[in-house]
Amino acid sequence: MRQVLGRRWIILTLGLTYLVSQLTILSIIEPLDRLQVFRLQTALSPEAFLAIKQSWVDAGVLDAYWRHFVVDFPHPLWYGLFLAACAASALNFSNRPDSWNALIVLPVVAGACDFVENSFHVVFLLEPAAIAHPWIAISGLFSHVKWLLLASSILISVALCATGARIRIAKRHQL
Repeated sequence: MRQVLGRRWIILTLGLTYLVSQLTILSIIEPLDRLQVFRLQTALSPEAFLAIKQSWVDAGVLDAYWRHFVVDFPHPLWYGLFLAACAASALNFSNRPDSWNALIVLPVVAGACDFVENSFHVVFLLEPAAIAHPWIAISGLFSHVKWLLLASSILISVALCATGARIRIAKRHQL
């Protein structure tokens, strides 16, 4: 799997798919304050979630949040696979042993967390009584874990590429 995912054409295809998906989401949620979208995603209290939702209702833009789900439900698949492919390539580039392959799974787990978060948000919008403890805290926890895993995946891939580059440079200087 690592060898297949680490191929350039796969990384480019998944990266382009992710980019188109991300740009589409950004265009759909354009009427919303992006920081508020992030705060809604990471809300750990019913009060925080309800305040943001109500501000969107008052501004007449809640439908933009609803519409974004059409693209946002498959979106975690695209970024999860893209970042997994980047991790596979970084592992290959830095010549890490197969025991490191578990790192490829981190962005896929992040995508799964995003899917759970999206599912909770649809329920919250359909059934406002569900915007309560512990459900809102669980949704927010999935969001926080998603962001932590995504940041970790990116940082690890960059670190692996930097290590691989240093090793290659050092080998050239030895010749």
